[in-house]
Amino acid sequence: MKKIIVSMLSSVMIFTVLTTSIYADETQTTKNSDGTITQKIYDTPKDKIQFEGKTYILETEKKSKEEVRDVKTLTENKTYENLEEKQVPQTLDVEYNGEKFTLKLSDVQYTEKEIENGTINLTGTIDYGFLTERPAIAPTKEVTYTDNNKQLTTTIPYSYINQSEEYWKSGFNINGRYIGDDDTMYFNFNGTLIPNTTDGSVPYKNYENTILQSLGINPNKSRIDSANWTNTYQNNGQQVKECVFNVSYYGADYIANYSDTITGHKTVYEANAIYSLENVDVLVGEREYMEVTYTPQSNKLLRTTTTAIIFGLIMVSILLILKKKSEKQ
Repeated sequence: MKKIIVSMLSSVMIFTVLTTSIYADETQTTKNSDGTITQKIYDTPKDKIQFEGKTYILETEKKSKEEVRDVKTLTENKTYENLEEKQVPQTLDVEYNGEKFTLKLSDVQYTEKEIENGTINLTGTIDYGFLTERPAIAPTKEVTYTDNNKQLTTTIPYSYINQSEEYWKSGFNINGRYIGDDDTMYFNFNGTLIPNTTDGSVPYKNYENTILQSLGINPNKSRIDSANWTNTYQNNGQQVKECVFNVSYYGADYIANYSDTITGHKTVYEANAIYSLENVDVLVGEREYMEVTYTPQSNKLLRTTTTAIIFGLIMVSILLILKKKSEKQ
């Protein structure tokens, strides 16, 4: 009797071994190794279906949700008010169904408005250019502005200065003059004797600081990059050789800023801007679906019968055991 029970259980367990997946018709169908099929459907599941010539009975069902995405063109209208210039941002960050996108400006229309007793912001700059030292800043600057279609002039105060990082800037030429013949051992440069060179070039190396100081240039903020002879002539029986020094300076760029506010007629602009982004894969929502499992009608009948037989065999075994115990007593 025990051998019969084990054999029946083994036949049930061997049912799930191989797996294959197929797609039937328009519904995605997965064929399982135990003979059942699983389908993903978007309607109410049927109690009984036909698949590959067989009848299947609904066994389990599970409700789930999935994202629905689509390719769209995103468009956003944005209004800007009280603009002092006809200028709007070129991009706009938006959020669509929890996802972030950057749209690009595709069109903009401006409307001009006049405001009485409006605040007019006046600004101006003075560009001091490249300098080795901070410049003496002018306390005010004269600026021209428009009020009620009239060109007016006023003075506005200094606000702040922009200074760049210091750097070496080349391209400056400084003239110099040596006294002495071409074959002299030493040239006289503004009272300093400088040894002549063997190749006829302008002698300045190892004497840069002396030369720069004699020319009235701060050697801590300048350097000689090269030098070239430019002219030779006689003066009071002495030969004079002129040259040009190619010099770099260490400094920064300086721009002084001036600002003030006044009251008057002010022209402002309202902008109606359109931002868009084409061919965007976006989340448009969610939809529910059912994941259902169907069992072949013959399999279900077999499992029901097998279960009944196994249950019956178990009950018979229990009764036999009880009977043997009763007989022993």
